[in-house]
Formats: sequence, structure tokens, C-alpha cells
Amino acid sequence: MSSSNLDVSDYSADSTSSQTKRKRILVVGGTGQTGKHVVLQLLQRRHNVRAIVRSKERLYNQLDTVLPDSASNIHIVGRLQTTEASIHAMPQEELEKIVDGCDAVVVCLGHNLNFRGLFLPPRRLVTDSVQKLCSAIDVVNSNALEGKKPPTKMIVMGSDGVADPLGGDDRRKLSERVTLSLLRRLLIPHADNEAAASYMSSVSSVVPTSRMEWLVLRPTDLVNGSATKYDMFDKPTKGLFDGTKGGKTTRATVAQCMIDFVLTDELWESWKGKFPVIHDSMGGDVIVK
Repeated sequence: MSSSNLDVSDYSADSTSSQTKRKRILVVGGTGQTGKHVVLQLLQRRHNVRAIVRSKERLYNQLDTVLPDSASNIHIVGRLQTTEASIHAMPQEELEKIVDGCDAVVVCLGHNLNFRGLFLPPRRLVTDSVQKLCSAIDVVNSNALEGKKPPTKMIVMGSDGVADPLGGDDRRKLSERVTLSLLRRLLIPHADNEAAASYMSSVSSVVPTSRMEWLVLRPTDLVNGSATKYDMFDKPTKGLFDGTKGGKTTRATVAQCMIDFVLTDELWESWKGKFPVIHDSMGGDVIVK
């Protein structure tokens, strides 16, 4: 097992050349519990954000739950461009227009944890959306002048309960394998997340790396709270039933990490094309209030 004990202060706004200019990032799933942190943190860093959401009003309300009155602060939301639509049903041509000009795409999509989200269609919300986004990136960047545009970064939020399709994880205990098999058969979200991870593991055979580079970030048990320093590992370090005692990750920390991947070339080069697992650092120093 390899790990990287990351002090996020190492990736401050002036630490790498990739951070010297303002970025444009597309966030999908911005009204979710993690996505709202991604949107707000990017805006606070003065980057331009495009967001595909079903409801602009709900997105603004979610931003206010993180930072009160942020949705009415023109210095924050003035750099936010929203498209009200379901990406699952959006025409491909329209999606290509939204993707065009973006330096990165951050995907925080997930199924609602209620009866409809767990058991009813759409069954492949994440997988189909990821495929559409990759296709849009491919088309847009194929039209760019060769060598004039760096590859778009694609960052997908997964879970450490989903195995690395490339085979880098340790074999789980029998009880855990049985549980995951049941989840795969009974609950739509787990099967969808596995399918999305599988697609991303082979996406470079469909979309050339000269047009798109990717990674799937796998947080361990998600909790609410402020962003902290974090540790990253190349595979899960805890059992499926260990709970937060074996490690946890605040949603704000996951957002912080995803943004660090967008902005920091050194960090990106270390993990692109992989399925890193993230934990809040055991020290737990808060870096974002």
C-alpha cells in the first residue's frame, strides 16, 4: 500500500503554474451534499463555474446552507453560470456547448437515498451521464487545434465501497464480498457506481488522453463538517463494516481535494488514470472554516 500524506497548504493558489490563471470548471451534481461544496469553494477561489442542475433556486439555497448569504453575494455567484436541465435527458449537442471552453469537469452525481433513488429508474444515472460527458469532451477537443489545448481533466466522485476495476485493491473478506454482491443486485446506486467506475477504467480506449485525462476519487465514510487536511491511498485501508472509526472524510474535504486536482499539476500527474482513496488526515486540522 502506498499513501500520500497531503498538506493541502502545499497546494495554495500560487504554488503551481496551473493556478496562475482563472479556470473554468463544469460541475455536475452541484446541488448534492458534496457538489455544493465544490461549487462554493471554486467560486471563493475566484474561478468560473458552470453547473448543470435541475433547479437553480435549489443550488442557491444549497450554497446558503454552507455559507449564509453567499447566493446573494455578487462577488461569489457572479462567476456562476447555471443550466437548468437533467443531464441524463439533455441533447448531446447542448452538452457539448456547455463543455466547450472548460478546463475540467467535476462529477458529483448520485442517486437520492430514498425509495425512488434506491429502487426506481433511471438505473444508470451516473454511468450514462459520465459517458455523455466523456463523449462531449471528445467531440469538443477533437475540433480544437492539435496541441493548442491541454486535455480536459475529468474527475468523478466514487466510493471506497466500489472496487478499483484495474485490480489494485486487496481482496475483501468473504462477509464483505457477500454484502457487496447483495448491494449490487438489490440497490441501483451501488451497481451504477460500479458500472461508472468500470467505464472510466477503460475510457482512454474511447477518448484519447490527448483530449481527456481522468481519475475517480473514492472517499471513505462521508460525514458533514469543515474541510481538513487529508491523506490519500491507492486502495481502501479499512473494512466495509469498520465505520468512521477506521477513517472518515468530510464532504467539504472531498470538494477541497477535487479542486486541488483541478488546480495542481503535480498532484494531478501523481494520480491521473487511477482510483485514489481519500481520508481526512488523522490530525484533523481544519483548513476551511
